[in-house]
Amino acid sequence: MIQLLRAIFFHPKRRHDIGASRLGLFLSMIRQGICYIPFILLLPGRFGVEGIYLSQPAADLLTFLVCVLLIRPMKRMASQRMSGQLPEEH
Repeated sequence: MIQLLRAIFFHPKRRHDIGASRLGLFLSMIRQGICYIPFILLLPGRFGVEGIYLSQPAADLLTFLVCVLLIRPMKRMASQRMSGQLPEEH
C-alpha cells in the first residue's frame, strides 16, 4: 500500500523535476478530478453507500496504473533532457 501511495504522490513531482510540467500537472489532476469524479458518480449507483467508500481507492488504483505506464517514457525523457536533445518546458 505504501508503494502505491508513493507512486501516486511522488510521480507527478518527478515529472516537474525533469521539466515535463504539463504531464506532471496532468498526473496531479488525474487522481482527484479525472478518476475520482466518475467513480464517485458511478459506483454509488451500483454498490450503494459502499460505492462512495470504494471511489477513492478505485481512483488511487487507476492513478497508480497510469503512473506505472508512464515510468518508461519518463526515464526516456529525463535522459534526453540530460543529454541536451530536448529543450526544457516552461
